[in-house]
Amino acid sequence: MLKIACIYYPKCLLTSINAPLDILKAAAATYKISHPEKSITFDILDYELDRPIHDENLDSIQLKVKRICHKTRYDLIILPAIWRNPLPLINNSSQLISWLKAQHQQKSYICAV
Repeated sequence: MLKIACIYYPKCLLTSINAPLDILKAAAATYKISHPEKSITFDILDYELDRPIHDENLDSIQLKVKRICHKTRYDLIILPAIWRNPLPLINNSSQLISWLKAQHQQKSYICAV
C-alpha cells in the first residue's frame, strides 16, 4: 500500500493541496489498472495535534482533515505553500517538525510545493 499525506495548516494555499492531489489521484487511477492488488491512500493531516479542526476554506472544497498519527508511516508527504510570512507557523510547529523528522528517518519522501 502506498500512503500519501498532505499537511494542512492555517494560511496554506489550498491550490497547493488540490493540484498535487488531483495529479496524484489521476496517476493512481492509471496505476490501479495495471496493479489492481495495490492500494493508494490520500490523507489530509492537520499540523497541530491538539487544535480543533475547523476552517471555512476546507468546508468550501470539501476536504476531510485527520489528525497526525505518530504510528502511521507515509511514503510521500506534501507540504503546501504558505500565504505570506511562514516564520510564525514554523516557530510554532515543533510537533510537526519532530513528526517530519521521524517520517524522514523512516524513508518518507517530503515534497514542499
